[in-house]
Amino acid sequence: LLFVLFCFLYLYLFQGELMSMAQHIYSHGRTAYYTFLYSFLLTIGFSFVGLALTFYIHVPIRFKALLWFPSFWSLGMLTDVHIPLLGCGSHSSGALPFILAAIIWAVSVFLCKQINENRGENASLSELMWPNMLLLFVGMSFTGMVGNTDRRSHYELRMEELARSEEYEDMLDMSSKDSHPSRCIMYLRAY
Repeated sequence: LLFVLFCFLYLYLFQGELMSMAQHIYSHGRTAYYTFLYSFLLTIGFSFVGLALTFYIHVPIRFKALLWFPSFWSLGMLTDVHIPLLGCGSHSSGALPFILAAIIWAVSVFLCKQINENRGENASLSELMWPNMLLLFVGMSFTGMVGNTDRRSHYELRMEELARSEEYEDMLDMSSKDSHPSRCIMYLRAY
């Protein structure tokens, strides 16, 4: 449930404009990215991956959240989009963090499978939950670190979206708060 909530909100509220612009650029304007629809569909797809791994790979209950990391990994890879046209100076994370994370995940799953789970254990809910919550936090942090979280590019894309939807008052209000506007913001102000 936490993954579903995080994934949908991350795609819909935070990465929506970036994913829309990337879809437009990479498809050469032939297709569109509908933020709500694709956020919903991608969340279902990534959740299916987590549920499938939970069904097929058996690890102790304390480490079940570890099986959701490939979904976080895929979400991070999907949002590692850096558009050179924006000119924000943001750079892609590269392949190294993804390769290292995949290796660490595979070794962790292997080690967790070696743990002999005592089924007669009377552990409290908090003892079972805190490792899972920690693993979910690590997955969310990884997604945030490798995904495009450049404030300036998201700000410029939001301004462009407001201009495209002809919400000029909101666009001017938003741009007036920027003390160091970029060239793109100045163009949008003039527009």
